[in-house]
Amino acid sequence: MDLRKYFFVMIVIVSVALAGCAQKQYVTANPEPSKKGYDALYEGAKDYMASDRFDEAEEILLGIAKDPDESEARVMLEEIKTLKASMNSFLKAAKLLESGKFRESYEALMGVSKLDTKRFALVEEVSERIRKAVLEKAEDLKDSGDADGSLELLEDYLKADSGAESIQAYVNRLYSPKPTETNPEPTKPEEVQTQPSETPLPAPTEPIGTMAGYVVTLDPGHQLKESSSLEPIGPDSSVMKARVSSGTMGTETGIPEHELVLDISLRVRALLVEKGIKVVMTRTVADVDLSNIDRAKIANENSSDLFVRIHANGAIDSGISGISAYYPSTRNQWAGHLSSDSRRASSLILEGIVRETGAKDRGARASDSYTGINWSEVPVTIIETGFMTNHDEDLLLATDEYRQKMAIGIADGIIAYLGL
Repeated sequence: MDLRKYFFVMIVIVSVALAGCAQKQYVTANPEPSKKGYDALYEGAKDYMASDRFDEAEEILLGIAKDPDESEARVMLEEIKTLKASMNSFLKAAKLLESGKFRESYEALMGVSKLDTKRFALVEEVSERIRKAVLEKAEDLKDSGDADGSLELLEDYLKADSGAESIQAYVNRLYSPKPTETNPEPTKPEEVQTQPSETPLPAPTEPIGTMAGYVVTLDPGHQLKESSSLEPIGPDSSVMKARVSSGTMGTETGIPEHELVLDISLRVRALLVEKGIKVVMTRTVADVDLSNIDRAKIANENSSDLFVRIHANGAIDSGISGISAYYPSTRNQWAGHLSSDSRRASSLILEGIVRETGAKDRGARASDSYTGINWSEVPVTIIETGFMTNHDEDLLLATDEYRQKMAIGIADGIIAYLGL
């Protein structure tokens, strides 16, 4: 693709130019040089670092660092490690873009460090070039008759770059479902299991409520302590992911995601119970040990009419805000048959939240990368209640008033899905 080739050439030229640059742009955390005669050596190391000749700089600093009093040399050596990794990420992003691996290219680009001021200044420009290449490739696929391939490409890229508004707008414009597709009759199981299984999974609360036998499982995302041991992303899958991650945290408030979403989930439960709907909670406290598979199995074993996983979002770009939802795609090998109902539930819940809060609607997206979705045997949605890395949204999510509005919106969407 011409755009990618042009960009790759540009990266090579920029890298060569940077390597030849002898300007002393690098500033260490401790700029005062030693008074033991190392001044010239420090200056030489800084010159090498400014021109990306990290090996030469490292060799000088390793010699100085033998002196136990020279802490500055050891600080600079650590920063060289960061700069090396940053430069490699930048060059890797270029190579991946050239080979058409757009999501991987963007992920590599996110490895560029702020300490690497020369390359970090190019990150936004490069991000836009990647997005343009994605849109160009998607358009080519669509024009050639491969609409499914085009959508798959776009959805795959959005997993990494959720803030790519130009790509999301393209998806919404060309691939939004027709009205008749978003309003089918809700799927009702022939029989709802009301008794716990013989070997119950840990930590679910007993279902409460009585209306028409409907069961909704609410899963407040994450928990007090993450579990980094691995589990398969889907039944019989060789792809492994962490059992449960730590989640994000409010950049202004310091509130952890697991705490926020538990509070919202308990509010949703209260609202659903008022309507007589049976509610199962995967957890009601922070200190549990539940993997994503465990959580899905709780919903499955209770024959839930809907499995709602409540989360909050985070992003490198603090300007990104809004709510979103995820559901299994029709191509999902484990949960594809749940795609239509899950998509409808996602859309109705987002509509409810927007009605109550006025939050920016980032839309419902198909994704097959979530363990909790892939192991679900019932309609499932992940609701992202906002970006805790956004100043305004983080402060809003910390208030009782906004959390209650969020809960009302989620509950209204669930009730609408159930047809009550």
